[in-house]
Amino acid sequence: MTSPAAEQVGVKPYNLFDVFSTLDVTKNVQFRAGITNLFDKGIPFVASSQNGTDAGTYDMVGRSFYVGAKFNF
Repeated sequence: MTSPAAEQVGVKPYNLFDVFSTLDVTKNVQFRAGITNLFDKGIPFVASSQNGTDAGTYDMVGRSFYVGAKFNF
C-alpha cells in the first residue's frame, strides 16, 4: 500500500519542495512556469526494491523545469 502514512522500513521522512506560478496577462492569455524538486534532493535507497528504490513511490527524475502558455480564442 502506498500512502504518506506507509513508509518503507528504514527510510526516514524527507521533504521535497516545488515552486510554480501562473501569470494572467490578459483575459485570453496565461503563462505558467515551475520547478519540481527545487533543491534537487536525492531519492532514498529502499533495500526492499530490486533496483534500490521504487520508481512508483519516488520521483526518479530529480529537479525539473516546465513552462507553458494558454491562449483562448
